[in-house]
Amino acid sequence: MKKIIFVMLLSLLPLSGCYGVQVRPVPAEPPLSMPLDARPSPVWLSKMQLAIPHGDTIGSVSPRGMGILCRGPYGVVSRASVTSHMESKSMRDAFNDTLSAQGYDVAGSSTVMFDEDDDEARSIYLVAARITDIKMDVCQRVTFLFAYDLGYTGESSMEVEWTVYDRLRRVVVYKTVTRGYSKMDLPNYEAIDMMIDDSFGVATNNLGADPGFHALLVRGVRPPKGTDKNALYGPGRQIRPG
Repeated sequence: MKKIIFVMLLSLLPLSGCYGVQVRPVPAEPPLSMPLDARPSPVWLSKMQLAIPHGDTIGSVSPRGMGILCRGPYGVVSRASVTSHMESKSMRDAFNDTLSAQGYDVAGSSTVMFDEDDDEARSIYLVAARITDIKMDVCQRVTFLFAYDLGYTGESSMEVEWTVYDRLRRVVVYKTVTRGYSKMDLPNYEAIDMMIDDSFGVATNNLGADPGFHALLVRGVRPPKGTDKNALYGPGRQIRPG
């Protein structure tokens, strides 16, 4: 009898280290100082692309966890689970509001109350976000004795390749890679979408804190003409040209 009880207790232990997707936390970098007289060049998020192969598993979900417990058998969070959310207004808002809070001039930002010009037309730089990696570990939360569903908790990380395009010169002037991270401790039915937004927001924050991106938009510092294409790339992971 004691052996049976011991085995039952072991089955309640969290098994995320065995079967769950491992999510690596990423810090939000401190913002770079913005001069009081700075007039950053207007920037516009022109495109978001989910560059993860169809059918890929991006996360794990543990069903019906009570209290602190989250255990298998694990389900999967597929690429299709987040595809419909990629073009949502909330992701664009995360980009706009995050960079605006750092002092950048973001066309279309909700913080700009009076913007009579067309958002994209007035922008000097267009930014494309290519999401190359998402990791999620999600737990469905329920009340004691599984009386009813509370929603989901979990954590998420994201890697984004950023490309900055100069509309006036019609050339790509900067590329870099940043990562973002989000964690939700309180259950919510929209936790997956919220973590996608938050991790994208942190990746955007880290773009704003990128010295090369900051120098380009605030001081107009561009890679010198005639230099190697690697001069376009920021301090993050290198991206091959093309």
